[in-house]
Amino acid sequence: AAELQEEIRALQRENSQGMKELRESLKETGQLIKELRESQKETHRMIKENDRLAKEAREQSKETDKKIKELATRFTSTTGRIIEGLMSSSGIKIYEDAGFKVDSLCKNFKRKNKALNLAMEMDVLLFNDKQVIVEEVKSSCDKKGVDKFVRNMENFKRLYNEFEDK
Repeated sequence: AAELQEEIRALQRENSQGMKELRESLKETGQLIKELRESQKETHRMIKENDRLAKEAREQSKETDKKIKELATRFTSTTGRIIEGLMSSSGIKIYEDAGFKVDSLCKNFKRKNKALNLAMEMDVLLFNDKQVIVEEVKSSCDKKGVDKFVRNMENFKRLYNEFEDK
């Protein structure tokens, strides 16, 4: 019986030690779970912050794109006006040297006729009482621009009927 009691006490000590280790292990697990939750909260916070920053970057990118397009349009427009100015002033001399007497010069000659469903803008018109010269000024020439000019010339006298005898 004494041996049995000693064995029971030994088992109780082992059990007590095991329970103590189990409690410490549960305490550590609880601490790890708490740290994991805090880490998840921080991760969610960082994801939200990244989403906010990404949205802000997209908005800034759109604004930058808009500004670049605006500057490109202004640059193209300014370049076009400079080239038109150079061409119209030098064009008079070129045409007069070729024997064309320039009585009038019109820049950016625009007209729209809803009944004919026609609208066009001529960069430069040089004319006299017998002839008209139409200039389309481009900083670069491509097929699309040439095709548009040809279409405009096909309809020119219909829209600008004051030149139909020239």
